[in-house]
Amino acid sequence: MKLKSLQIFPNGKDGWFTDVMCFGAHITQLYGPTSCGKTPIIQTIAYCLGYPCIFREDIYNRCNYAVLVIDINDKEYEIRRTYIKGKEVDIKVTEPDGMIQEFYSEGDYSLYLFELLNIKSIDLLNNQGQKTQAYLCKRSTNAIFSYR
Repeated sequence: MKLKSLQIFPNGKDGWFTDVMCFGAHITQLYGPTSCGKTPIIQTIAYCLGYPCIFREDIYNRCNYAVLVIDINDKEYEIRRTYIKGKEVDIKVTEPDGMIQEFYSEGDYSLYLFELLNIKSIDLLNNQGQKTQAYLCKRSTNAIFSYR
């Protein structure tokens, strides 16, 4: 999987947004002073890949949704995830053929991504020994697993 671009869309006329941020072929560096928004951008990438991030209150209030474009096996997928506080999930994936898949569960979305990436779903146990859902987060060039 390759990250292609990210764009954040505003919530209302006074909302916060970004232009399309295209990722480099090999590396992308985010540089800026403290509190300029680097961390929410990185969190948004993970959030679009199904990780249950918790954002600052101003992000929920001023940002509506993000669109992450990824490439899997030379096919482009557009992932749109709405910034929602709490456990509610709203993710839409536009597939290369134009079909739109909608997800309202991080678990269902993670299984979908695993299938696209040909990753066998595995059962994980949390610290209490209970079965928990695996989901994908992209860091550097390695896919890592995490759990709730």
